[in-house]
Amino acid sequence: MSPATKIFSILAVVFLTTLSLGINAVSLQVARFTVFISAIYLFVISLRTRERLWTAFFIAVTVIFNPIKEILSLSRNQWRVLDLLIIAGVALFFYRYYDGYRKGSSFERFISSLFPENEWVIEDWTKDKSKRLRRQVESDKNPDLTVRNIKTGRRVAIECKFRSRPWINKFGIAGIAWNAYSHDSYKYYGDKEDVPVKVVFGLGGNPKSPERIFLVPLEKLEEFKGKNIPLKYLENFEKSIKSQLAL
Repeated sequence: MSPATKIFSILAVVFLTTLSLGINAVSLQVARFTVFISAIYLFVISLRTRERLWTAFFIAVTVIFNPIKEILSLSRNQWRVLDLLIIAGVALFFYRYYDGYRKGSSFERFISSLFPENEWVIEDWTKDKSKRLRRQVESDKNPDLTVRNIKTGRRVAIECKFRSRPWINKFGIAGIAWNAYSHDSYKYYGDKEDVPVKVVFGLGGNPKSPERIFLVPLEKLEEFKGKNIPLKYLENFEKSIKSQLAL
């Protein structure tokens, strides 16, 4: 997240809190403009991360707080309630945003520990520079890790995905959602580098010590692009968390 996004978001929360408490130390128009700009920034972030519900939420905030025309005619107390709801929404968004990033990093470190240094070399480790540089870095679309066996020279690309719990779809089937765009990016990388790509799913527990892990060749996920991968299907690729990953 860019420094500008953080600054505007913090100001927006401060102004919303000030308004919700009935403190008139800040201009209403300044507050509306700050919340408006912050919502646009957060809308872009949610759009990039393909969080549809958050995208819709920040679109609504942008419309409500646009500085050009007042959309809603509410009483002071109603505006206070709305301000508090938006503060809670922004706080939840930041929590999920940073918590997801933290869990992902922890799980990558756990998976890297399953490749002992005396047997494997880590050739590449994607570090998601796009968020810090505020522009797309092509390598961020690559799998998280690329490792090479010291003895055989065999190279394997690994994408790490941790989920605290399975997703239950509308049919009541437990599984893990699989992004079509990511799948195609990993496939492109594997073809270009002539390296097999495997996806490691961690499920339950915590990222540093998941309850279960599944090691799935990317080609086995082709039919699930943009869908939920059933947990029963993933069980065909389950591995012991107490042993090295057999590649």
